[in-house]
Amino acid sequence: MVGAGVLSLPYAMSELGWGPGVVVLVLSWIITLYTLWQIVEMHEMVLGRHFDRYHELGQYAFGEKLGLYIVLSQQLLVEVGVNIVYMVSGSSMTPSIPAAIRSKKPTTL
Repeated sequence: MVGAGVLSLPYAMSELGWGPGVVVLVLSWIITLYTLWQIVEMHEMVLGRHFDRYHELGQYAFGEKLGLYIVLSQQLLVEVGVNIVYMVSGSSMTPSIPAAIRSKKPTTL
């Protein structure tokens, strides 16, 4: 599965240029690696207990009910937001697809 970040990478690099584009790409990689390291460290931060899911970590940090509400509301917000963005961007490109198929010359979407 290819996400929107991977699909928009060529456009972002063409707009930024080689220098700033590579710097932003490396910076994004560093932030992602640091976030992954934090998640791995938090998996076993309490002796004898493993946090396998985000809501378990939220419940440990904020309490049984509040932690669940905080984590689930953020996950729901991200899921709904991503679906809305995909639908809006997909619907804005839909009219140009039949024109690109009918056209004999190369077109951009």
